[in-house]
Amino acid sequence: MMNKFWRKTMLVRRGRRVLLYFESSTMTEHFADFVSLFSDDNRLKYFVCYNKKNFKNEEEFKRICREKMNLTSFISSEFAFLRPWDLVVSADLYLPRGINSSDCRTLFINHGTHIISYNGGNDAYTYSDRAYAANMSPLFSIMFEPNKRIAEYVTANIPGLSKAVKYVGHKNADSLLSLAKNKKMYRERLNVKDGEKLVMMIGSWNRYSLFHALGKELLAQAKGLMSKGYKFILTIHPIEYNRYRPDIEPLGKVIESARSEGFIVRSPSDDWMPYMIASDIVICDYSSLHESAILLNKKIIFSDFPDTICWKHSIARQIKPLLPRLKNATELEKALSEVENLNISETVYAYSKELYSGPGEYKNRCRGLVYDLLSLG
Repeated sequence: MMNKFWRKTMLVRRGRRVLLYFESSTMTEHFADFVSLFSDDNRLKYFVCYNKKNFKNEEEFKRICREKMNLTSFISSEFAFLRPWDLVVSADLYLPRGINSSDCRTLFINHGTHIISYNGGNDAYTYSDRAYAANMSPLFSIMFEPNKRIAEYVTANIPGLSKAVKYVGHKNADSLLSLAKNKKMYRERLNVKDGEKLVMMIGSWNRYSLFHALGKELLAQAKGLMSKGYKFILTIHPIEYNRYRPDIEPLGKVIESARSEGFIVRSPSDDWMPYMIASDIVICDYSSLHESAILLNKKIIFSDFPDTICWKHSIARQIKPLLPRLKNATELEKALSEVENLNISETVYAYSKELYSGPGEYKNRCRGLVYDLLSLG
């Protein structure tokens, strides 16, 4: 536990020591966003801490940290608690051993899992018992929440987290809406011709995810539609590029190999935004990227994943009954036709307002909350 003398001493310093804790390498994108919010502030000195057992290629991870975020200081998660920190940041409900919010400021920046539920949809993973330390105090001093309605719900209904949860807005909203004007350029780069319909298929991970649930037949059906004016982008969660359970065969390599069949494949290292902006229709499962599709007012088709794996207050559960559902791969053409003729723009707009309150608001809210935590003006 952090010595209180160190904690008081650090507050009088101009600079602040910020520890970024990576529970897994899939959190890189979320930390890159966080660091970019303070790119003009040299008072923050960053240190990278990561759980080694979840990293198959440490050197590759360090290279990405250096090149994408200019992060060069690394520290073992086993010994992080021996150093004094002004702030410890995590994108998942984990902190390094020996660090907690009772003697160190802690921040949860979220990575989209406010959608997922592990108890039949009654509670969100993010706001479940996992959000508390052993003494039932909140694990984090502050928890960023991208959805205003959900932030208000948690504040009113989950007393233990009511002071920690803060609405900040969707981290990608400004970028998406700014880049949306380049849709024609992105389509040309993907060699999409005028009149062709570009469909982005987004798969998360695990047995209920899009590509696992519908299997290779989904790709076979999509290939058959290429002669009818459709083109398809395939993207799958980076976890699917390595074995994560002994009873599930990961599908990353299967998706990558589909390039030879005429599919456009977005690899994990590629920026997903241009692909989504270029698309006309998005087919997805419980991936949080469906919220980005809502912000862009895309036509959306959901796979028929169990409602119980999504929190009952999430946008996914609220909007799923209003959209076409792909229960079987053979229904792909029917679902595409159905969504083309479906108009729920007003409903989609209402949900987009839960995630976005105006240009620059996300950055301003995040910076304000962090500066308050760090006692920085």
